Amino acid sequence: MIKPKVRAIDVFYHLLRCKVITLPYDRKHKICAMELYCEQSIRWLHRDKNQKRLRSPNLIIFSQPNSSDLGCCLMMDPNFADIADFLQCDLLIFDYPGYGVSEGTTNEKNVYAAIEAIMKYAMEKLGYPQEKIILIGFSLGTAAMVHVAEIYKVAALVLIAPFTSFFRIACRRPSVVRPWFDMFPSLEKSKKITSPTLICHGEKDYIVGHEHGVLLKDTIPDCELHLLKHASHQGIFCEREMWDRVEQFLGSRVGITRNWIEHRQSSVSEVLPVTTPSEIQFQPLTPSDLERGFRL
Repeated sequence: MIKPKVRAIDVFYHLLRCKVITLPYDRKHKICAMELYCEQSIRWLHRDKNQKRLRSPNLIIFSQPNSSDLGCCLMMDPNFADIADFLQCDLLIFDYPGYGVSEGTTNEKNVYAAIEAIMKYAMEKLGYPQEKIILIGFSLGTAAMVHVAEIYKVAALVLIAPFTSFFRIACRRPSVVRPWFDMFPSLEKSKKITSPTLICHGEKDYIVGHEHGVLLKDTIPDCELHLLKHASHQGIFCEREMWDRVEQFLGSRVGITRNWIEHRQSSVSEVLPVTTPSEIQFQPLTPSDLERGFRL
């Protein structure tokens, strides 16, 4: 997952560039969330005498699958730090209510409330306009991202192994009419999405058939579909082919490399005042990094 020239890093190193926060999603409960800084943005600590860092020009909000929490995702392959470095963007990640140390119970209403709270934090506290935010969801996380993409027009939306609704997974009929007790109706919500969208699905996915992804692709107006011939539901997340396609999509539709170049050129007058642990040590940025570190 990590490019050959990027140094090997472990969980302890990941934690040094993380900031853990708690956010209220209703009047009584909070969720646990975390900001993770990509290597490119944290290098700017050494370019500013006041130790202020420059945020990445785009922010990725990642919504995880049902079977994991923040701690688990820091140790999987690829982990959150791998994703942040590979896509050259800071990450904002969170645990659903009832997961990890997040308070409350897990249900459809609370999952939607949690992602709305995360989106509000990204825009109001971190200062990212919605057109600079990238949403990536995997499995259950796609339902949360479809919900927020229905409300906001973001820079891009990436759905990994998405489903049309819970009931349609169970009956293995992606387009069947929903009963009243169904949850997470992504098919109905996706009709209002206007953001550029990429759907990645495995043809060997026997939990959520790739027909769900095909149907969502036909429903979302500006959507691309990438099917992986041998990928399963869990295995697709580890496929380099899938992440290469995500990087290519974000490069062409969002311009993550171009945005970094422009961001660096204007950094002298527009450094955002966010500090990070002083213990982190990196090599100073050299002029050749601009040409070598990015795919121009």
